[in-house]
Amino acid sequence: MPSSDQQLRELQRAFDATLDLALLDPLLEGYRRVGLMPPARVLVRRPRWRPLAEFVETFYEEPLSEESGCSEAEIQATEQRLGVRLPCALREWYFLVGHRLRDVGQDVPTSLSQLRVEDDAVTVWIENQGVWSVSVSANGTQEDPAVRVDEDFASMGPLSEALRGLLLSDTLTGASQGQGLGPLGALAPAVTGGWHESIADWEGARARYPARAEPPIPTFAGHPYRGNREVVLRAEDGGTFLLWAAATEPARQELLPYLVGPLS
Repeated sequence: MPSSDQQLRELQRAFDATLDLALLDPLLEGYRRVGLMPPARVLVRRPRWRPLAEFVETFYEEPLSEESGCSEAEIQATEQRLGVRLPCALREWYFLVGHRLRDVGQDVPTSLSQLRVEDDAVTVWIENQGVWSVSVSANGTQEDPAVRVDEDFASMGPLSEALRGLLLSDTLTGASQGQGLGPLGALAPAVTGGWHESIADWEGARARYPARAEPPIPTFAGHPYRGNREVVLRAEDGGTFLLWAAATEPARQELLPYLVGPLS
């Protein structure tokens, strides 16, 4: 941060001391004005990233931190290599989680070093058998552009929402396989998951676990994630549950009767 921008320094100190969200927009604007990325502790309080930070804090062993993401210098070097300026939301994604992204044997998130420009777009996630991919315009003038999904699949909306939905999908995979890993690293020790062909009480589950805001991955378009802070479900209408994950033992115990009937 330039030493001459005393006002921005004072605003950052005030935000750190109070976490007053009324200061968030002026603070973000201050960083934009000087051409710097806000610290991760500021970005995670943006409305589009708050759900991400909450999910990682609940389901992963390590919450998001300054070390989780790529540096501004790494992002700028990638932009120089590609000859583009990445959209704001994509820059923020790598700044928040870029050093933690990994392949868990299902669909694959694109690391910063793997980014390539093709047809004026960069691909951010690829289905493990190449059935679909999710990309976004490489035009850096857009704040949070809509993603591009292969033509056989429905859109996933804005980039930040699509990335959260893709993260949920691979986290569910990691939890259900019992490997204790998701695309952002080790899952919290209490996280459990599983796969069921059907559900004992579909209507009860629908009433107990509302649809989540994150869009489903292209393969399951039209079948929203359901759950709450400690439970994530991916189901088909009619009661076919494909994957579930619970962050705590009480959450698992509350979910289990809907899946297999009353506990003995």
